[in-house]
Amino acid sequence: MINQIRMLRTISIIFLLFLSQQAYSQSIDFCDVFSVTRSATGFEHVDSLLQTEYLSNSDIANLYAIRAKVAKERGDDILSIRNDINKAVELMKDSPRFAYFRYDILWREEYDNKERDIELAKRIGFKEDKIGIGIVPTIHSGDGLLFGIEILLPGINSNPYTIQDENGIISSQPLSIAMGGLILGYSSSFEEVRISELRASFLKVFAPILIDITQFGVRWNMEGSRWFYRPELGIGHRGLSLSAGINLWLNGRSELDFNRFVSSLRYVNVF
Repeated sequence: MINQIRMLRTISIIFLLFLSQQAYSQSIDFCDVFSVTRSATGFEHVDSLLQTEYLSNSDIANLYAIRAKVAKERGDDILSIRNDINKAVELMKDSPRFAYFRYDILWREEYDNKERDIELAKRIGFKEDKIGIGIVPTIHSGDGLLFGIEILLPGINSNPYTIQDENGIISSQPLSIAMGGLILGYSSSFEEVRISELRASFLKVFAPILIDITQFGVRWNMEGSRWFYRPELGIGHRGLSLSAGINLWLNGRSELDFNRFVSSLRYVNVF
């Protein structure tokens, strides 16, 4: 009789553990929660899940993060968005994952511990976009090699990254993005007969595809100068870009036998 009672007790415990695991496993399909919440008019689905038993702190934090992200997409009140994502971060303390979630949701806002969130997120692969003055060393072929520099006012540079922790990939950016507002450039050769040029363009994209359709400049040597319009097309990745352009001469001076075709190698640095 005692053995039968022990067996029934063991079966009951196993059954309760099975039900607990079922309730827990049903609560963590966050992709489904996110899609349902996005399509719903309110947050009833998330609110009901938050009342579910057997949720871990990680589950609760994920639900608050989902509610904050969807609220931001809908343009809801920033105070409620802050409240939800702050609850998620408080539950998970020094978690790089949730530090990144908060920065991703509130990056346009000023808030306490923003720099701390950035540093934590960098531990799992996050990279900040760089916006500032750009310095771009350049090498041009055509009429020999011309070495020079371009200044970007301002410059924007964003390199590829994958944000990933032990739970999997959180976010990624596979391509480089780089561009400049106003671009001023100077190049010169080191031949005995020196050739130099000045150029300027506006809204130039360096990566992932280099496109410049606003570039004008002047190329000269000791015999004279020629003004040009130079469209360029190329590719760029992780700061490095390779392009080809054609000089469309805007004045005469055919005796100045400058090369019509130009290929260029650049490396974008933004500070």
